[in-house]
Amino acid sequence: MKMITKYEVYGLWSVKKDSSCPLCKAKLELVPKEGHYNSEYWGRQRDDGMLLYCCPEGCSLKKAEELYLYGELTLPIEKVKEDEIVYIDTLTWDGLTAGASHYYGKIRQFNDSGLEEYEVSVVLDEHMAAALSEPDYTYEVGDTSERFDSEKQLFARAAEVYKKHFPKAKVLVDGSDCAVEPQLVIDGPPNYKATNNTMLQKFRSHGEYTGNGIKVAKKWRKLFRK
Repeated sequence: MKMITKYEVYGLWSVKKDSSCPLCKAKLELVPKEGHYNSEYWGRQRDDGMLLYCCPEGCSLKKAEELYLYGELTLPIEKVKEDEIVYIDTLTWDGLTAGASHYYGKIRQFNDSGLEEYEVSVVLDEHMAAALSEPDYTYEVGDTSERFDSEKQLFARAAEVYKKHFPKAKVLVDGSDCAVEPQLVIDGPPNYKATNNTMLQKFRSHGEYTGNGIKVAKKWRKLFRK
């Protein structure tokens, strides 16, 4: 196993021990618990019997994604059911209303009981309390707030808490279950997230609803809207 530390190596979660790298065809091996770029992903291990494997030769996940998008290979994408996906609705008046700069979010899912949704909130530490405080209102350490300084901060917090509200969930998406084009996957199984988000980048770079953009969206629907 080459101990790659500077880039993400092609890999996947699997119960099988006989998967191979689509680039070099080497048999995938267990990712070391420490000292490898992919080691941090052990922190996402679920109690479902799956183990984390990667290419022992260090083949790049980015390279595999590029070849996949151009039809030269197919990445195995982890199966995710619709009831294992949670969506986040984001609200901000930043750039629309004078003085508005914060982000708010709700995580939601339609299930047998109908729509279930929760506000994304956080208990403030010293830094966050200071950042959110304004001349007419001061936040204290330990206060709970639904306001976030940035979309990135909101998404990071949502990724931390969505499985607590929806224990069966595997994926967090910024978007809608009605979408017909790629959407941002904030959290999810490695290949599922990487393939989806790379297709989203290609969709945008092609001009979205131009010829090539439409082709990417069509391919995305075949993979993620089965």
